Amino acid sequence: MTAVYLLRPVAVIGGPSAVVRAACETCARSVAAEAAGLEGTTYWRDPGQTEVAPVLEAGKRGIILRRD
Repeated sequence: MTAVYLLRPVAVIGGPSAVVRAACETCARSVAAEAAGLEGTTYWRDPGQTEVAPVLEAGKRGIILRRD
């Protein structure tokens, strides 16, 4: 079974975010790394640079990701 995950930079780093479908959080990092751009694959694999949060279907109404 797969789930949807939000990968975003830790607050002090800044950088791109991604929403991916994967089997687990580690798998989500791998999927994001496979599609890496100039930020490189380490950015997505390193918990010190990005955090992973599952996007649950249930929850309160609101924006999940907004990038300006």
